[in-house]
Amino acid sequence: MHRHLNKEDRACIATLLRKRYLYSEIARILDVSPSTISREVQRNSKGHYDVRLAQRQARLRRCSARDKYRLIEAKPQLEKEIIKHLKQKWSPEQIEHRTALVSDSSIYRYLERHPTLKRYLRRSGRRRRRYGTKRIPNRYQANKRSIHDRPIVKSIGHWEGDTILGSERKLRIVTYVDKLSGYLVAAKLSGTADTIHLHAKHSFKGLPCQSITYDNGSEFALHKMIERDTKAFVYSKNYPACLHRGKLCYARR
Repeated sequence: MHRHLNKEDRACIATLLRKRYLYSEIARILDVSPSTISREVQRNSKGHYDVRLAQRQARLRRCSARDKYRLIEAKPQLEKEIIKHLKQKWSPEQIEHRTALVSDSSIYRYLERHPTLKRYLRRSGRRRRRYGTKRIPNRYQANKRSIHDRPIVKSIGHWEGDTILGSERKLRIVTYVDKLSGYLVAAKLSGTADTIHLHAKHSFKGLPCQSITYDNGSEFALHKMIERDTKAFVYSKNYPACLHRGKLCYARR
């Protein structure tokens, strides 16, 4: 199934290209087609693959695609009719069912683009999800093990990983604390996903390491590679939604 690459995907692509991975290998890791990787690199390479250029170009393409066709704004008469009903205190659901002009989801998206019209809604605040739907974790959340599945700590080798942002906001102090002994491993790094991966790979070579628990920061995007190189299970503790034994749950903060 086709999907758009995000910022973490592009960081992974840059890292793996530097490690001389083939397009097919990168595609398998990111679960996309090799042609997606090939197009991405060709579009955004100036001698080497540039993550910042790739992200900027992707935003520009997406904005351009959205501006080309807006269902409501493209039809002035339809827009006028919807505004008239909103001023009559009709809800988007009522407008959809009584007029069949446009779907309620399109009207809600229109209101997000024109927030001054929200005052005509009878109910303010966060929009309630449609009955029968649920919040789905993103790729990086769904791809992680939940902290709820982490075993009870009875031996050394279960680490809590975290980062502290320095005052200059360029470097981070990366810390690992063993939950049982309190033993600390720390280093000052740039805080990119690549450096976090390499630091974990080398730091745990001579230490017992059964599991590592991180929060959901983008600097831990290469958690699968950390698992591969440390032979430890990686868990996530701070993201709002996760899959716990096949069920959607919400982690406490």
